[in-house]
Parts: sequence; C-alpha cells; structure tokens
Amino acid sequence: MRKMGVLVVNAVTLARVPLALMCVVYLLEKEWTLAWLCFLTSVATDVIDGPLARKLKAETQFGKTADIASDVAIFWILLGGAALYVWRYHQPSGADLLKYSVGAFGTIIAVFVGTMNHHGKIFSWWRTKGNFWCGVIPDAIIGLWISWQAGPWALATTVAYGIAAVYYNATKVRQFI
Repeated sequence: MRKMGVLVVNAVTLARVPLALMCVVYLLEKEWTLAWLCFLTSVATDVIDGPLARKLKAETQFGKTADIASDVAIFWILLGGAALYVWRYHQPSGADLLKYSVGAFGTIIAVFVGTMNHHGKIFSWWRTKGNFWCGVIPDAIIGLWISWQAGPWALATTVAYGIAAVYYNATKVRQFI
C-alpha cells in the first residue's frame, strides 16, 4: 500500500512540470482559459503533494527533492513563457530590448546566486526563503496576469485560491516575511 501512495504522490508532484509547459503553449496561442486551467492545476499540485504524502505516509527523499526541483522548473518555465509572450507579441527593440535583456539576465543571476550557499550547495537558500520570493511570488504574478486575460471569473478564482493557499500555509508564509 505504501508503494502505491509513493507513486500517487510522486505523480502529483511531477505533473506540475508538464502542466506548466502546457500553460506556456496555451499562453503563446492566447488560449487564456486553457492556460489559466493548466496554471492553476500546476500550482495546486504544489499545495497538495506534501499533505498528501504525509497522510498516505509516503514521504521519501526522492519526493522532497522532486518537489523542490519541480518548484524551480515551473518558475523557469512560467518566466520563460511570459518572456516568450512579450517577445512574440510586443517585439521589443532598441532601449526596450536592452531593458528586457538586462532584467532577464539580472533575474537569472539573482536566482542562481540565491540558490547557492557559500559552499556551493544548490537549493539551500531556495528551501528557506528563495522558493517564496523567487518562485511563489513571480509565479503568482504571472498567474494573476493569465487569469486577468482569461476573464473575471478566472481572476476571482485565482485570488480566492491564493488567499486559501496563504491561509492554509500561514505558518510557512510568516517565516518568509
């Protein structure tokens, strides 16, 4: 029974990445409702995988590592998707291109440096505060943008989901602020 629980929990965790990729595909096609549904489902898997693992007594080192790696992956996927959207539909040039390039390079450097500690161990800072400030917050902003495009019901649902997630994770959120 435990093996089945481990498989279920890992499937929920690992579903986050293909869902984020599908979100970007729909985003680039301006299929806002489908992009929003993929985004919301992707971030919902992040909220439920941990409690589900504890409930099913299916916590593993692989699951913990996959959870963090999936968090990092969806951050880059969604950030890259938003950048591709801007590039595709707004075609920045000149000063705007420089501004976007510097911003993108700065983000890459900040996240890379932020995920390394003084011993060069990856993910140490990400496990504490980096996942919130460099992952959750930018992903939430991108999600609000997508839901805004999808319509008022999507925006209202996304805001309600965000409030519920903060309430559900209140103890974790307090340590990041």
